[in-house]
Amino acid sequence: MSIHIICNEKSFNCSYANWNIFRIEIIYSTIEYLQTLPTVSLEFNTSVPSSTPLRLQEKDYYNEIIIDFVKNIQKIKKHLLIEKIVSLCTESSFLIDTLIHYDVGGLFSLCNKNECVGYYSLGNSYDIYELFSKIKPFIINNNIIDIEKIFIESINTKKKVIIT
Repeated sequence: MSIHIICNEKSFNCSYANWNIFRIEIIYSTIEYLQTLPTVSLEFNTSVPSSTPLRLQEKDYYNEIIIDFVKNIQKIKKHLLIEKIVSLCTESSFLIDTLIHYDVGGLFSLCNKNECVGYYSLGNSYDIYELFSKIKPFIINNNIIDIEKIFIESINTKKKVIIT
């Protein structure tokens, strides 16, 4: 079995197994990226004084959610990662909002698609492209360049990406 993603004349195909390996690398690269952010501290302090400005409380709120997410992902076996990401995100809209807050909402978009037939919307394409631009320094897999071109094509032409 293989996956083929297409937008206009741009396309990429690989085996389903390699697609999952790629997505797993994206997940781990996202975790690495998140851990470099100054606002994400793995030693999160849950006590926020009531006098703390709302904006700071919001940062602490997102920080707490993303830390739990990172800790959960680090415990999961590789072969279960993609399904677990989708499961965690669908169980909690707060997690999706948190990923969006940190500009990595494309992680959910990338993982939450049927690998046989489907589409990435223009919005999905933008989110995935934004994710790739954030995590590129952490990615070893060279396929990201070819895959990224498809999402750029989608953004530029305002057309969806087809998954077959």
